[in-house]
Amino acid sequence: KEFYKMDETKILTLKHVELIFAETNADSKYGASITIDATDPELRDTIIKYHKANNLPEPKFKEYVNERTNETTMQYNVKLAKFVDIKGKENYGPSELGRGAVVNVVINAYDYDNNFNKGTSKSATAIFIIEPKKNNAMDLIAE
Repeated sequence: KEFYKMDETKILTLKHVELIFAETNADSKYGASITIDATDPELRDTIIKYHKANNLPEPKFKEYVNERTNETTMQYNVKLAKFVDIKGKENYGPSELGRGAVVNVVINAYDYDNNFNKGTSKSATAIFIIEPKKNNAMDLIAE
């Protein structure tokens, strides 16, 4: 299955990835960001190649072990651009982002040079929601 498409314009498209966490409010303690389930090694390899190709710092994958199920999940966090476009099937919108949502995500790498620093960073600029977040315990156990 095709996870990604990388092109020469610093764009990475991740298809049918599952979210672990989403926060669209830039003023929250987490800032506006999404956390993607990157447990699949092919997906992690794609992200690593994207970082290298765009001179981004090495990606940080956070390992989480569910103590109840003993399952290990690898997590990849991406900040949301201030102008992120969030749409979806069936009029889904930002309120449908969250744990268990399945999305396509466009990530853009960009160069910055300001009074404090210069370098290359990345942010999610578009998210298309395919399946909404899991809303309750029944959704989680019905899988």
